[in-house]
Amino acid sequence: MAERKQLVGLGEGSVSMGGQEIHLALKFDGGSTLPVSMSHEMLPPLVTALRTCGDIAVRTRLGVGGAALEELVQPFAVRNFRFGASVGEPPATAIEFSTEQGMPVQIAMPRPLAERLVSKLEEFLRPKMQKRGRAH
Repeated sequence: MAERKQLVGLGEGSVSMGGQEIHLALKFDGGSTLPVSMSHEMLPPLVTALRTCGDIAVRTRLGVGGAALEELVQPFAVRNFRFGASVGEPPATAIEFSTEQGMPVQIAMPRPLAERLVSKLEEFLRPKMQKRGRAH
């Protein structure tokens, strides 16, 4: 079995092949680095795997189980957002959230799903707005 090294940082990232490949360096304790390259398609599953492991670690430390919305333990904290249209077919509504963590989160969804999301947000916020006297 390969020796485990403690990751302590990341080096500068870059792209090549017209954005088809992503390159970065992993920095380990003791000063060693490991250059890593991957296709751009690997980025979403890599980020998902890291977020999943981080979520499991936080839940384990806090002793929190389940997956209810009220129990989200490591969500990105949104600072702002902007709307647009996603590139590709079929057309979709796109939202980019700027986050406290620094990494923007981009989400695209077809119009019917966006409409359902708006409806659910209104439903979720309505009781809170009524308590504050802001209901229409």
